[in-house]
Amino acid sequence: MLAKGYVKAGNFLRAEDKLRYAYLLTPEGIAAKLQLTRAYLARREDEYLAIKAEIVAMRDELARQEQRASGL
Repeated sequence: MLAKGYVKAGNFLRAEDKLRYAYLLTPEGIAAKLQLTRAYLARREDEYLAIKAEIVAMRDELARQEQRASGL
């Protein structure tokens, strides 16, 4: 990510362990993260809509079965 310019690394100046680093997203990194987040959200919305449609279909089928059972 450093090579692509998505993050900027810097040491914690007061950290006892100098191996700890803080990572700051560059403007390019923020744009890349936003693109990934939008794609993830779109996939999840598609999954939600598919599940919602499946629930509606199952409820409709259940109602039809109940109507047939009550008519017997």
